[in-house]
Amino acid sequence: MNWWILVPIALVYPVARFVSYSKKASPRKDKPIEGRRKIACIGDSITFGHGVVLNRDEQAWTYVMGKMLGNEFQVLNYGISGATALLESKRPFKEHDFIDTATTVEPELYLFMLGTNDSKPENWVAENFPRDYNAMIDRIQKGSPDAKIVLMTPASAFPDPRKKNGKVSYNIDKDRIAQEIVPIVERIAHERELPIIDIHAFTDGHPDWFDDGIHPNEEGNLRMAEHIYEAILPILEERA
Repeated sequence: MNWWILVPIALVYPVARFVSYSKKASPRKDKPIEGRRKIACIGDSITFGHGVVLNRDEQAWTYVMGKMLGNEFQVLNYGISGATALLESKRPFKEHDFIDTATTVEPELYLFMLGTNDSKPENWVAENFPRDYNAMIDRIQKGSPDAKIVLMTPASAFPDPRKKNGKVSYNIDKDRIAQEIVPIVERIAHERELPIIDIHAFTDGHPDWFDDGIHPNEEGNLRMAEHIYEAILPILEERA
């Protein structure tokens, strides 16, 4: 047996797999398809599809919902892992050009879900969150004045089942999401008279949908897609 051949292969395989994973996990802009009605999804790694990253083009909730809607529509995924609504954070969504890109394809509907990463202690500033969240909505409305914006509360967070310490991964504060961020998003939706989908309530009690406690797995993405689809269908039919 030629061990001098096998050893390099053994070393190259995990490197190649890591490169493949890194490429798939990097945020990217979906290419618009001419002639289809557009739905733009603004969010973080939950929107991006981190929990199904190796098959996200098929299993992320955005793409699953796109299949449910059929060829009349295109669901565009503008999820950025680690993104926040807060401006003074490690990765504010507003620093990227994804919103500007989204407005150029003229979506008729935006699905807006941020807040999970805002909950981290190193990011959270309670008095700034409503201001920065509203500023993002203002930016979308300025670029797409005729579009409908639907707010979505962040998903429930759970202790990481892979860990024995019972802690939530990625420094996410599940109690802050439930007790502070969700009420703020609900209040903003009420004040601005925007429709809202309560993803937090929908996912509560379903830790089995999250392999790491934060990112939906294949089943979680499917359930979210079904729930969001049912919520937005009347809006889309009204705009037809």
